Amino acid sequence: MPSHNPGINKIPAVIRSVLIDTRVVYLKLLKILIPAIIGVKLIQEVGGVEVVAGLLSPLMQPLDLPAVLSIVWATTVFTNIYAGLVVYFSLGVSESMTVAQVTALGALMLLSHSIPVEGAVAKRLGVPWWSTLLLRVGGAYLFAGLLVVTARTVGFWQQPASELFQLVAEGTTTLHWFFEQARALLMIFCIIFSLLLLLEAIRYIRVDRLLHRIMSPLIVFIGVKSGAGNQQLSQMTLVGLTMGLTFGAGLLISQRDNEEITERESRVVGNFLGVCHGLVDDTLLILIIGAKLSGILFCRIIFSLLLIALMTRLTDAAAAIALKWRASA
Repeated sequence: MPSHNPGINKIPAVIRSVLIDTRVVYLKLLKILIPAIIGVKLIQEVGGVEVVAGLLSPLMQPLDLPAVLSIVWATTVFTNIYAGLVVYFSLGVSESMTVAQVTALGALMLLSHSIPVEGAVAKRLGVPWWSTLLLRVGGAYLFAGLLVVTARTVGFWQQPASELFQLVAEGTTTLHWFFEQARALLMIFCIIFSLLLLLEAIRYIRVDRLLHRIMSPLIVFIGVKSGAGNQQLSQMTLVGLTMGLTFGAGLLISQRDNEEITERESRVVGNFLGVCHGLVDDTLLILIIGAKLSGILFCRIIFSLLLIALMTRLTDAAAAIALKWRASA
């Protein structure tokens, strides 16, 4: 018996439409992710991570961190937070770490993980590599330094860190790596489909307007011109904040290609998501080593908003000066 509910009758058409949109977004991401993933694997195989760890080692002492933890930071930069945590636990230094130290280490890992892959995705949004490296590596070090200095000055977080549990390495063969990457890429398709379906449901029940009212002030604060931050931009930013840069940026790329957002909006939001994304899963991972939630979540959000707002205004001012100079030349 046919349904008299028009909403139910539209479900098959909505699913087909979402599948088509998912395919478009997914194929665009694959073109970015596959070369980046292979490049990271090659860097690991030739010892690039160890070389970078040696360069980062002198930077650990000003943060009150053991020099040996530079390999944790380098591993996280090239791969992901999970891999960095596995290396951290393998070093056997966790028992001597304070809460302030693991919170600072967590800050480094949260802001500067998976840079080759996520930097390639951000590049597609119009974020240049120099900006990604400056904000994510330089910003991570600045943020960790601020946490350390504040904790030392005020005298809190000096108690020994209590880890929740330890992570262990899984298989390390090339075949295992291949299947893990294939599984991760397949999961990305499933997650994108689920996100797009969820966004359709949000629009249907008209919650999108509420989300826009919540997110719009944040987007305007970081430098997106008032009125330009439409509802879809707010939603995609929220996706990136909660789910991760790859998913938020993947949806933003399609918006940019369809000229639904400007290049400037894409770049500003891309910069912001670079330093502030994955607030759920990434934060939970860092909590494993005993970091303070207030430091790695709330302080991170505030720091990211201020950092991107400052950078956007500085780059806008520099662009205006350059334009005026060229006009008068």
